Amino acid sequence: MADFGQPADLNLEGSVMTLSKTKTSLRKWLCLGAVAVMTAGFVATPTAFAQDAATEGRQFGAKAGEVVNEALQFMNSNQYNPALSKLNEAIALSELNPYERSTIYQMQGSAYYELNNYGQAISSFENAINAGGLLPNEADNLRVNIAQLLIGNGQYAQGAQMLENWINRGGQAKPNHVDMLVQAWVQSENYSKALPWAEKWFRAASPKERKHFDLLNFLYNNLGMQPVDSMITYQLSDENGRIIPE
Repeated sequence: MADFGQPADLNLEGSVMTLSKTKTSLRKWLCLGAVAVMTAGFVATPTAFAQDAATEGRQFGAKAGEVVNEALQFMNSNQYNPALSKLNEAIALSELNPYERSTIYQMQGSAYYELNNYGQAISSFENAINAGGLLPNEADNLRVNIAQLLIGNGQYAQGAQMLENWINRGGQAKPNHVDMLVQAWVQSENYSKALPWAEKWFRAASPKERKHFDLLNFLYNNLGMQPVDSMITYQLSDENGRIIPE
């Protein structure tokens, strides 16, 4: 196997998901999944939203709902600083129920994210979970968002471990999750944690390209290992039409 040297010598761009792509993916999650209250329907028809929420046993009181609706109007107009002012006003109200607190914190997190303030976004999303107003699947989705934010913010090991924990609890590992785990563990130089995800990434790749061989060889060399999987061994050593690193 070729010697790829130190971690800095491995070009991850193209090998796994880049940070900008991770953040783009996260923006989709925030818009489509985690912050469910940020739908056009909530702004246009708050009464209908309240009825749906009441069916679930979760709803806004009139005072909090009024302030949050104002914040949503700002957010839908991409005015995130005024939205945060309203959300700070909302979270300071007395006698908020857990659902109201969780929702307001989620909206805060989304606004901070759009302002590229990832540290505050992470704190707000964690507060949303800790407020106790989320359903189990909502909390799990938000944990995935937090993990992606941590990885995108350079907190690779913390984000990767959080994402792994979610998968170990039964979360479905999609290809973009595998990409992020490979990237995060390699960036944090924890190659033993990166290897099983890199092998999964390698097996799923079709057709296999040089980047797939380069990354696995890099990890095996740095760990002083040979592939355990016989198919990987064959593909890394075969010279009959496959791309082998020089």
